[in-house]
Amino acid sequence: PYGGTDLFYGGEEYSVTSMRADFQSQVTDHHNLQAGVSYTLNDIVYREARGIDGNSGAAAVVNQVYRAKPIEVSTYLQDRIEYDFLTIRLGLRYDYGLA
Repeated sequence: PYGGTDLFYGGEEYSVTSMRADFQSQVTDHHNLQAGVSYTLNDIVYREARGIDGNSGAAAVVNQVYRAKPIEVSTYLQDRIEYDFLTIRLGLRYDYGLA
């Protein structure tokens, strides 16, 4: 993940942790209930060292580091109501993200 030239050197590290759970049940003869939850954590680190040429011939070095751990969380609830003459699908979903 690292690469560089005479003036630039750096790279990134990236990992993802993800979990998900789903549930489905025929609660009654007419109701099929589905529910689920999902969680994702991203771990991002970016590093860069940059050399800056000066007039005196001495090179200054600027280090930059960016770190972030954005998360995503979602949940849903669905119900399928079935009768001989009618099918109704109801659903609710909530998503949350933090960058």
